[in-house]
Amino acid sequence: MNKMRFFIFIFLVFSCDFQKKTNSTGKSLEVILIQGQDCTDSTFDVFKNNFISPQLPLLESEIYGEQKSFFRVIPILEKDFSSIFQTHKNIIFVNLEDAFSMQARKDLWAKNQNIYACSIDKNQLNNKNKIVNFAYNCAKKIKNNEILQRTIYYNKSTPASIKNFLKDKYNLSISLPSRFFITDSSNTTLNLRGDTKKSSQRVLVSSFNLEPTIENIILEQNILAKKNISSDVEGSFAAIEERIQLYIDTLLTINNEKINIKGIWKMQGDFMGGSFFTTLIVNPRNKKKTLISSYLYAPGENKANYLLDLEAILQSTRYINN
Repeated sequence: MNKMRFFIFIFLVFSCDFQKKTNSTGKSLEVILIQGQDCTDSTFDVFKNNFISPQLPLLESEIYGEQKSFFRVIPILEKDFSSIFQTHKNIIFVNLEDAFSMQARKDLWAKNQNIYACSIDKNQLNNKNKIVNFAYNCAKKIKNNEILQRTIYYNKSTPASIKNFLKDKYNLSISLPSRFFITDSSNTTLNLRGDTKKSSQRVLVSSFNLEPTIENIILEQNILAKKNISSDVEGSFAAIEERIQLYIDTLLTINNEKINIKGIWKMQGDFMGGSFFTTLIVNPRNKKKTLISSYLYAPGENKANYLLDLEAILQSTRYINN
């Protein structure tokens, strides 16, 4: 389906009020991937096989090399795209055009729906690397869009007790799922917990008074985890797994500076472990620093939704009243 036909198709369906919109169907990380009529099987397969946003960090990936994507992809042909699929939460059309491009539309056939038109440059069909990179970048953008939607949603669901405590004690705003609650706020660290039937998530918030280096962040995080996170085994405590690669990036925004670290934690004295995401956020006005560390424990589960929750939590973190 070329670009002109695609948007005529979109316009006609959108303009005709055949039915009142209902809520979208399908899981948030499930994608209907539609092969356009002009997209060959070989080109579509390259895009489909590289439409990957890897779940990082994972014990399975870091230790055993088992790569898992955030997305579950359901491929279909354009001719098979019927009303059964039109209300799905995430729909991607893959077609050929004169250039690589990606366009998005929200709530076309249903509420809370994302529609994407991913166009592959028909002049670059022999350049597999460009198609691979395009598919990977499309997946990355859709993942980031999912994180953004979660930060917006969780901003409304953050328990009032946590929201007020963060504002009064740390001058911070953090968006959290409604399942989170305060387990301890009596010492210098705010200890938050959010459980599901098959997982546990912990968030530690503390002032940071050291030089903002990676070494100092890791040192302080281990000290805080040792004091605040343990298992049922006496003497156990959580610590960063130093043998596993750390993923580090620094983000500069208008209002804040952030240092983000991802890695694997382990329970010293017990057989437990999982992913951690940590952010050091610096207030540019007064240089005040706060360390926020989040931990995931979900043995045997697909970690995709939990990991995106942690990313959304840390991405939402900002100073207020500046």
